Amino acid sequence: MATKPSTSNTTSLSHNNNGLIHTVTGENKENTTLLWFDPSIGSEEDTERTQQELRSINDFVIFQTDLDKCVAYIQSIANEKIFLITSGSKASEILPQIADLSQIDSIFIFCIQKDKYIDLINIYPKIIGIYVELDELSQSIREQVKLVDKQIQAFSFFDQNQKSTKDISKQTAEFLWFQLFNHVIIRLPRNQQAKQQMINLCRQYYRGNRKEIQLINDFEREYRSDDAIRWYTKQSFVYQMINKALRTEDIDMLHTFRFFIGDLSERLVREHERILSSEQQILTFYRGMKIDREECDKMKENQGNLITINGYLSTSRLRTPALTFALKATKRTDVVPVLFHIICDVQKLGNNVVFADVSKFSVFPDEEEVLFDIGVSFKVQSVMKDETYSNLWLIKLETVDESARIVNDYVELNRKQEEEISVTIIFGKLLTSMGKYDQSLNYFQSLLSNESENEDEARIYNNIGSVYRYKALYDDAIKNYQHAIDLMMNTKPGPRIKDSARPIMNMGNVFLDRCELDKALQQYWQSLEITEQYYGKEHLQTAIVLFHIGGVYYEQKDFNRALKYFKQALEIREKRLPSVHIRIAQCLTAIGRVYSDMQELDQALSYHRNALDMFNKLLPSDHNDIASCLINIAIVLHKQQELSTALDYCLSALRIKQIVFGESNSHPQIADTLHRIGSIYEDQKNNTLAQKYYEDSLSMNLKILPNDHPNLLRLKQDVTRLTEKN
Repeated sequence: MATKPSTSNTTSLSHNNNGLIHTVTGENKENTTLLWFDPSIGSEEDTERTQQELRSINDFVIFQTDLDKCVAYIQSIANEKIFLITSGSKASEILPQIADLSQIDSIFIFCIQKDKYIDLINIYPKIIGIYVELDELSQSIREQVKLVDKQIQAFSFFDQNQKSTKDISKQTAEFLWFQLFNHVIIRLPRNQQAKQQMINLCRQYYRGNRKEIQLINDFEREYRSDDAIRWYTKQSFVYQMINKALRTEDIDMLHTFRFFIGDLSERLVREHERILSSEQQILTFYRGMKIDREECDKMKENQGNLITINGYLSTSRLRTPALTFALKATKRTDVVPVLFHIICDVQKLGNNVVFADVSKFSVFPDEEEVLFDIGVSFKVQSVMKDETYSNLWLIKLETVDESARIVNDYVELNRKQEEEISVTIIFGKLLTSMGKYDQSLNYFQSLLSNESENEDEARIYNNIGSVYRYKALYDDAIKNYQHAIDLMMNTKPGPRIKDSARPIMNMGNVFLDRCELDKALQQYWQSLEITEQYYGKEHLQTAIVLFHIGGVYYEQKDFNRALKYFKQALEIREKRLPSVHIRIAQCLTAIGRVYSDMQELDQALSYHRNALDMFNKLLPSDHNDIASCLINIAIVLHKQQELSTALDYCLSALRIKQIVFGESNSHPQIADTLHRIGSIYEDQKNNTLAQKYYEDSLSMNLKILPNDHPNLLRLKQDVTRLTEKN
């Protein structure tokens, strides 16, 4: 494999355990991966030369020599498009296994005998071509990479009929994410330190890529804030990395690029003023692209709803080039051509929606490009087939400013229900509620740096404590909660007693998680006293504390008291919240668990199913609350001896929890689920699998629980019992 296809059956390079000959260090921070599969690698010099050629086209390049590991690698990719390059002789081995996978965008065959493999094109429609010369192959890859970069676009939808934007529903979480992100990023300081942090990361990522390193050096030496649009439109390293980070919601990467994103947003606002000062009333823009059939179906389903583009949106004033791009020939069968027809009422939208004519900054001014800022929303007016081109879908969008209202509603609800006034902190809490624990932790810690001097440190530490609690890092959680309390009680002109109720209660949550019930109850009573004094007995914050007190009594097997406090919390929430709400569902779940332990199983199942219905309406399908609800139903079914159905519920819950907490990470909820599955297998007389799940649960719990935790003794007894049976 070099400037000519390899014919050797041996390799002069050493293989690592993954069958990789060469890979760029770290994760891919761009949209595309170039993957070259060939067990017959040429010389190391040839491979290095080929790699440099390919990295000049697309930075992330991998060479693979092992078939099984290559297939496994492809299957593991979720956030990039893969361009596969392989030889004609190996195509018949790898293509049947991977050609239909959605992450495979394009396939290139590199071989000496082109005619011998020409029939492969008819079998595998993703094959772009068969090439004998490296230059010819490189040119074809370059063209396809440019095409994919222009095509990749993610969408988020918002159902305008949703009753409460405080509920993080399936279609609204990402929508809110982008709206809030745009509010937050422009508030972060853009100083020389931020610029250097961005440059250092780019140098580290692109090391060895001569072309990009030269551009990074030029950027460091020449860049001025007024150049932001020009650097973005030239589709350099900043374009690639920012768009990938936006599409994948990588808040760590976006925070690193805050310097450039802030500049770009400000320059777009400035150029938008030029449009406002003109006398134009209605403007029409076009965007031609190919989208997945599934994405097209979502567009049809969401006619009348709001949509936001997960990033910047490039459009043209001209219909013809957009149409040409949409209709550009492709061999992919899983995509459809679409032409977006975007209408803007300039004077009506005013400053609420930012878009700018960037043609004078562009390398291709004849395209008359208009760029929309992050977070712009549109109303899907219609989705229909074109009368002239039968395979083309026309999607008519009206640019609207309703996203500003939605964000304001969400922020206002946080202020009322959580007494949170900082948009930057609300954004971090949104990350946490979406299960993005590592990202939210990094985000909150960044707020503590000097760049955010005006933020409420005590509230930030309280939120950091909550993230650590969700990650089951209990000592770190208590440390941060206590620090939040200390800051609140030692402020001037006087202690913030009212605010301290939250971290005091949150410390109780940690003690409850660790089964230190007396300590938990002590914290809750202290928090309840403050809450009732400052908020009143029917406030939502009071309901939260009552709910947690019920949780302690539940763990103490005092079921009547547990029911009393759970139902008090439910009564307040049903008065104060929409009829379908996360916190109502949580009360239903808790009451269902009490009835389950009281052996009132039909009553328990009714509460749990009502809770699950509510969660399914409000949460993403892989949310931890749904997994926990599935387990609660499984527990009742287990007691009713519906073992097969109970097992199905538990296995579904386990899959979700492994996504939420990470399959390789030890977490008590995963450990508890493993134990639950083991107990069902034991009742099914499948002692081998029962022992396996008990042992896995014990191994995980030994890493995370105190040595005197009661669960450890129970698990050891279970393992011993099954060992004796087997």
